[in-house]
Amino acid sequence: MNRLAAGVFAVLVIATFGAFFVAQRLKNAPPVLGEIGVRGVFSPNGDGRFDVTRLTFRVKETDTVSVSVLDADGDEVRELLGGTHVAKGTLVRLKWDGRTDAGGRAPDGRYRYRITLQHEGRSVVLARSVRLDTTPPRPQVTSIGPRSEFGPE
Repeated sequence: MNRLAAGVFAVLVIATFGAFFVAQRLKNAPPVLGEIGVRGVFSPNGDGRFDVTRLTFRVKETDTVSVSVLDADGDEVRELLGGTHVAKGTLVRLKWDGRTDAGGRAPDGRYRYRITLQHEGRSVVLARSVRLDTTPPRPQVTSIGPRSEFGPE
């Protein structure tokens, strides 16, 4: 039993070193996207203000690109761009109206974008999220008239 434990330990050590070197290689790899722009909050309520959110990015090399919207659990909600050939240096501009692939409105919450580059063999989930918020504000009256709550004027 002692030899088995030593063998398992040796395999785990080797796997750990391998994972370390793979992670270092990925961290040192040049970025595949540039000029990324994400509008942080939008409210698709039909009032004509901030009804869509925008995503822009530039690809560093020619590739076949797909872009999806992911919910907080990492599940795909909407495909914004599907397997489209994009030339090197092209600025990609996309809009999301808060709808799912099924056509319904996505629930309020935080969403992220996943950009997949097929030929590069990489997917990038952007760190910056977008918040979908359709809850109307609830104004609260705190005083009426020339008096303030701090005493007579």
